[in-house]
Order: sequence, then structure tokens, then C-alpha cells
Amino acid sequence: MPLGMCSFSLPLGMPLGVRSFSLPLGMPLGMRVELLRPVVKERIDSIDDFIRSTRDVLYLRREDRLLIIRPNKIQHVNDTAYEMLDLLYGKNRTVNETVTILSEKYEKSADILLSDIITLVQNIRGIMQDNYGGLSMVEEIPFNPQTILFPVLSEIALTYRCQNRCDFCYASSPYRGNEMAEMTTEEVRTVIKIIHRDAHVPTISFTGGEPTLRDDLPELVHYAHSLGMRTNLITNGIRCADMYFVGELARAGLKSAQVSLESHDESLHNEITGNSNAFRDCVQGIINLKSSGIHTHTNTTICRKNSSHLMPLARFVREEFNADYLSMNMIIATGIARDNDNTGIGYSGIENILKPLLDYCEILGIRFVWYSPTPYCVFNPLDHGLGSKSCACVSGLLSVNPAGEVLPCSSFDRGIGNLLTQNFQKIWNSDQALYWREKRYVPPACRGCDLEKLCGGGCPLYWEHAGSFHEIEMKQNRSPKIKNLLWRLEKQARVKSKGIQGILNPGRQ
Repeated sequence: MPLGMCSFSLPLGMPLGVRSFSLPLGMPLGMRVELLRPVVKERIDSIDDFIRSTRDVLYLRREDRLLIIRPNKIQHVNDTAYEMLDLLYGKNRTVNETVTILSEKYEKSADILLSDIITLVQNIRGIMQDNYGGLSMVEEIPFNPQTILFPVLSEIALTYRCQNRCDFCYASSPYRGNEMAEMTTEEVRTVIKIIHRDAHVPTISFTGGEPTLRDDLPELVHYAHSLGMRTNLITNGIRCADMYFVGELARAGLKSAQVSLESHDESLHNEITGNSNAFRDCVQGIINLKSSGIHTHTNTTICRKNSSHLMPLARFVREEFNADYLSMNMIIATGIARDNDNTGIGYSGIENILKPLLDYCEILGIRFVWYSPTPYCVFNPLDHGLGSKSCACVSGLLSVNPAGEVLPCSSFDRGIGNLLTQNFQKIWNSDQALYWREKRYVPPACRGCDLEKLCGGGCPLYWEHAGSFHEIEMKQNRSPKIKNLLWRLEKQARVKSKGIQGILNPGRQ
């Protein structure tokens, strides 16, 4: 599941709304938080140490004044906070140097500036730890996706080839692997450069299909790393059973990996993945990645075959890999999943599966991460401490297929433009892109709901496959037939992409 990217939605990782750093310096209505005791040298040194240790994690984006805590937490910052953080993180200034520069520029006392910097850093530390209570420089602002000008995450599906044949593969891998043209190494490098230079995205995931089937993967990881991007791998783990290959990835600069593990039970994992040797290589791959210093976690796609085995899976991941967290998602109703309708679990059934699992993970001491967008009236992730999840099509996520096309998300059959032949801005601001970014896909029954912008009504491809909005309309107790018709007419007029078809569908692209 890319990203979980997918995942993977905005606001990413935030429990409610988008939050904004607001420093009082130079602001007419600010409130200052004074230190209650003198600042000692040790405290300044600890801040400098914190900045050094988080330099690879925090990314400042000038274009829309975003502080991105990689991979996917976002905070708006005002001009003063941005200037402070740019000196500390962007220009590698120490705390004392930053205080001196700003004191001379604004003619403010060093003590006041130092107080602001210390409090700002304390707020950042709290956000990184998901501790939002009592953050003095953070205010909630209404969620407005238009204030985020560029994507936060990116992914390139290097190939649709794969060693597995998963029951629910959204991309119909490996069957589409022989059909889809793949970019050359140089073309992928070009796309990476565009993502970094023009899309201003600090993080990139290599996915598929199975990206490790590309022999040039270490070279591509190294190139992205050389540009200052944080690199992530989404993999089935099979080739990572080769320790030498994992060593190549580590030396190239790979920072993290998400490995698909569908069950703790070897026979069940192999059955779901359609590969009789998948489990052992997958487990060894996870061990190799972790032992090489690459941050690694498992991701599981919940289906009917494994839904009653998720608690033993969580225990296995905790005990076998000493994992701090694991992630899961629902099936995306595209690709092979459309040929295996019996594998899917609907929105109405997911809460009963997740609630006992969440309680069990808390007992185990392992953090549960949820990726799938759901309509909040059916299953509200905020109520379960899972953060806000909504579709990230052409907004928080920039998804590129093996041919260089920008997809609405990785589960669509065709792109809205090609980065090898078209300007990024032209693609990103095209009518098709705006359809998704302006959330025109939101089901009519959701219009006017207080949570409409934050929720987004779930996954558009879920409703495409379902053929109606019945689950939502039952919850809302209304079925706006005229609005549904107008919704379909607008989509037909503006959208060319559809969900990837199954291998048994004769109309497959």
C-alpha cells in the first residue's frame, strides 16, 4: 500500500485541523510566554543538540510557509517563526548566533528572543511526540487545502512487475508488468529532479509493483538522497532477504522501508500473496532492513482471509521484530481486488474489526497507524486516536507511474499528464488536477456537513466500484438523486482516469 501514502491525506498526521505556529515577535496581537527561570548555558546547548539531531527530519518550505516533519506532519508557520527556523535549520546557525542576528534586526532584547526560540523548539518537540496539549505557540486554524500549494509526499512506481500475486493487488501486478513501459534510469532521475526542484517535495517513496526488481534501485535512492530528499521503500521484502542488496540500499542513503506482511501465519501469508516462498523471505527481509539501520515497519492490508488473525499478527510483529509500530489499511477496490470481491471489507464493517485490535495494540505497547480514508459518519478515525484521514489525490501526494505519468493516486489506470514531456505546474494546476484538489469528488450527501473538507467522504475509488453512495446516504438519511446525477455528469466531463481494472475484465486498459 503506497504510503499508506496513501498514504498516506491532508492534514497528514494531525488529530484535528491544520495547526499553525504563531510567534509574537513583530505581531501586534501576540502573547508572549516568558521563562520562569534564568536560561542557562546547558539549556541552550540542549536546544542546539536537538536541532542537530532533527535536521534530517524537519523541512522548511518557503513557498507556502510549511514546516514539514518528515514524512507527513505539516504545520503552517508565520513569517517570524519561519525566519527563526530558517536560521537554525536552513542556515545551520546556533541558538546564540540566531539570537544575535534577530536582536540586531528587530532591536529586541536577547532575553526575549531566546525565550521565543526555546518555546518554539519545545513546541516542535511536543508535536513530534504527538503531544499537542499546552503548546503555547500553536493555534488551530480551519482546514483549508488551498493554503498548501505543493504536495507533501511523493512516490514513483518504478515497475508493475512483482514476484507475488496478491489477492487484492490494486495495480494488478504482476500481470500489468509486461504491458506498462518503464522509464530508463536517466528518465527516473529526471522525474526525481522535477519532484525535488519544481514540486518542492522533501520525501520520496519507491514503490511498484515491486521496486526491488529494478537493478538500478540503489542508484536511484542515492540520487534522491544526494538532493537532500528523505528516501523510503515500499516492498514485499522478498529481495531484501539478500543482505548484500540491503547493504547497497543502506549505503545509498535509504532511510526507511515499509514491508507488506499479510499474516503472522506462514501458510496464510503465502496464500494471500500467491507465493509459496514469500513469508520466509519477507520476514528475513524485515530483519535485514532493521539490522542495517533502516527504519522499518510492516503494513497489512485487511481482507476477509486475515481479518480474524490481526491480533496475533500484532503480537508477532512486536515480539519478532521489537517493532514500535505497525500500519494497516483497507483494500482499495481496484486491480485484482475487483476480481476477488469476497476479499473486501466495507466501511460499515471496519470499526468492529479495528476497535478490539486498537485495544490489543495498546496492551502490547505497539502504536497502530491507520492509512485508509473513510467517511467519518461511518467510521471516524478521530474518535479512535488515529488522526484525520482523507483522500490525497493530487493534493498531499504526488504519485508517478512507471511511464512518468502523474496519477491522481497510485490506483488509477492513467495519468493527468507526464512529467517527462509536460511542465509540472501545468499538470498540477490542470482542470483534472483541480477536480481532485478542490474535492469535487465528495459525495453529494456529504455536502454541507461540518466535516466535509476534513473527511472528504472516503475513497473515490471505493464509490466508483460500489456504484452508489448507499452507505453514506443511509447514515445521512437522504438520497439526493438530482445532485447525484449532476455529480456524475461533472465527473464524466472533467475526469479521464478510472480505477485500475481487474485482469478478468475485458475492458481493461
